Amino acid sequence: MGYQEVDDVAAAIGRLRHEVPSLLVVQADGGDHRVAEAVRRLTRHLHEDVGLLVLLEQRDRGVGRRLRLDGADHVLTGPWVLDELRRVVLRLHHRAVQSRDRDADRWTWGQLAIDHGRREVRVGSRLVELTRSEFELLAVLSRQPARVFTRIELSRVALHEGGGSSRALESHLSRLRRKIELADGPRVVQPVRGVGYRLEAS
Repeated sequence: MGYQEVDDVAAAIGRLRHEVPSLLVVQADGGDHRVAEAVRRLTRHLHEDVGLLVLLEQRDRGVGRRLRLDGADHVLTGPWVLDELRRVVLRLHHRAVQSRDRDADRWTWGQLAIDHGRREVRVGSRLVELTRSEFELLAVLSRQPARVFTRIELSRVALHEGGGSSRALESHLSRLRRKIELADGPRVVQPVRGVGYRLEAS
């Protein structure tokens, strides 16, 4: 289990647009209001199975309780005991791994749910009728939601219906987005200029 460091909330959010970690650790060095705002901003960009651990310098049960209400999974106050920190990190990491293993055939983002096993897409209780190529495109994107797929990679998926050209791909993706939005779903298929597409709710 590796780790990467960033200096501030904006940098962390930037990384979360491209990566889905198993755990995010925030070492808080600001006031209560700044820490709470940072937690709220981060949770808006976290995938549902990513754990959020906050490390506080001061021991204040009230602050810890408020941060958990704002979205933190666990709050540890200093001085931090290494064994306790290790236990919490491993627990949150394993929870994310187990959740992803269990839900490998199902991906959700808000009201949008993609069931790979049943080949179904729903917005809430509403079934979204997709063609084979539309579903395959959405399925590929949803298995690695933070990754940017090139147009060439996605065009290979669209070949099922006899069109792997850039124009055919754009047509498939346009219909896919329209069908999801007509069912009151989010605009999840996002273009990345000069590269391709990724899945990200706007």
